[in-house]
Amino acid sequence: MPYDLHAFVRDLESRGELRRVKAEVDPELEIAEVYDRVVKKGGPALLFENVRGSSMPVLINAFGTDARMALALGREPAQIGKDLMALVKTRPPRSFREMLALARKARDVLSFPPKKVRRARCQEVVLTGEEVDITKLPVLKCWPLDAGRFITLPQVYTRDPETGERNMGMYRMQVFGPRETGMHWQTHKHGTEHYRKAKAMGVKLPVAVALGGDPALTYGATAPLPPGFDEVMFCGYVRRERVRMVKCRTVDLEVPADADIILEGYVDPAEPLRTEGPFGDHTGYYSLADRFPVFHVTAITHRRDAIYPTTVVGIPPQEDGPMGKATERLFLELMRFQVPELVDMDMPLEGAFHNLMIASIRKRYPGHARKAMMSLWGAGLVSLEKALVIVDEGVDVHSADAVLAALARLDPPRDLLVIDQLPTDTLDHAAPRPDLGSHVGIDLTTPLGAEPPRTPQSGGAIPPFDALRAKAPSLVAARQVAPRLALVSFRKGPRDTARALLQALWDAGVPEGVVLVAFDDDVDVRDGSSALFHATANLDPARDIIRDGARVGIDATVKRVDEGAREWPPIIRMDDATKARVDKRWAEYGL
Repeated sequence: MPYDLHAFVRDLESRGELRRVKAEVDPELEIAEVYDRVVKKGGPALLFENVRGSSMPVLINAFGTDARMALALGREPAQIGKDLMALVKTRPPRSFREMLALARKARDVLSFPPKKVRRARCQEVVLTGEEVDITKLPVLKCWPLDAGRFITLPQVYTRDPETGERNMGMYRMQVFGPRETGMHWQTHKHGTEHYRKAKAMGVKLPVAVALGGDPALTYGATAPLPPGFDEVMFCGYVRRERVRMVKCRTVDLEVPADADIILEGYVDPAEPLRTEGPFGDHTGYYSLADRFPVFHVTAITHRRDAIYPTTVVGIPPQEDGPMGKATERLFLELMRFQVPELVDMDMPLEGAFHNLMIASIRKRYPGHARKAMMSLWGAGLVSLEKALVIVDEGVDVHSADAVLAALARLDPPRDLLVIDQLPTDTLDHAAPRPDLGSHVGIDLTTPLGAEPPRTPQSGGAIPPFDALRAKAPSLVAARQVAPRLALVSFRKGPRDTARALLQALWDAGVPEGVVLVAFDDDVDVRDGSSALFHATANLDPARDIIRDGARVGIDATVKRVDEGAREWPPIIRMDDATKARVDKRWAEYGL
């Protein structure tokens, strides 16, 4: 029996990892607020069985812990990566016995191609023509300033119009009406490349969207696989079972037979783009409205007992955190293959995965740390990594204390490498231009050979708060978290700048070896997780790293246009009315 979303729900429930909510709930904001409270406490998956306006239950937070991610994939992500790379790195056979062993390894991967079937549970109910109505699905409105309801866990299937090569990706979809959604194809994604080719050829692009089914497929839609690597075959290998695929009813595409819901249709590149968004995104900020293609739905098919899977993203921690960590662990072996000196890497949840990476390397020669930076920035979607910290192999990249200890050796003129006009994530609001900004590399490794020695940095305690405030009246809080690092917040007026504040603090006697990070007054500098989130989210290195000799300051504030920024989006917050409503009803949810 193929593993599907319903089997996953049963497994979660049997392990005490799922709670059923029988009270009627509203898909507009209420479910998101309940979920946000649960996920931030590391709580269970939630199955809302009575959703207003729809007959389908809603599953959320199914991937919300590392243990649930391992259950979704059938094994630990790190082990999957090791198994795959064992085949990639296999040396040519030198004997008949080694040839047989290699054949067995190859069979492990190649014996799981998709399997075509004629009948499928995802087509138990078929709706076409005027029967098609996406608004009857329990699609969530996640945050107050969202432009509408968004499908957030879709497996989007397309084929390259030239080669016929399949791609499965995950792109949010704003519901525009009964038969139309947006298709948020970011510029770096494979789906976008198929769209560009269809436009150049003057043809419509068939699109199919699967919801639910095998949770490994949902994860696979997020996996940054190399071009040409079939995500469906990859998921078959992960599950060690061939994915059953069935032909769509109205478009020439195949979809997972055991999915819960299928949307079939097309995107017409000849049509004008339509405004999509804003949307409360995984960056913790709203991604602003922009123009994207329209997906026209020609059919909806689904299981009779379909479950609608969804998620909400926003200020971490969220459900996408364990999904991102699974990617980090699964693809570590591939990264080591591409960058042989790499020992380990960590992408902190607070950095939204594309804002900060800490990597340890086996350093063997002068300049090796910078070579590693360049190699990592050239490796797939790591090319979008805004801040890259390189440490020696003995440093535990998963330990904040160990990384802070390594930071104690920082010599800014020597160790900071800022490069401008590089690709950035489309969702990076801090970049001064769409999809284009700057990166910073920080070399904290031990000097070797001809590398220049570091200039000793004194560090030391910052002056008392009153002495600092005497020079900087707008200062609200100051906290020294390490001998070489201090966090400060201040009231930033219409003309105030972090640069002026930092200069005033240096004039007040902050030692030149202490790195100062300046935040807006609504950021609690006592909360290290919150500080890291704001510091990486609001940073464009070329604009916001302020250097004065050995002195270094970082402007982690919200920027104005006169400070070299684009329009700055709002941070995500739930509205008071929804919070009060959930407070009042909390006992009804049975959580």
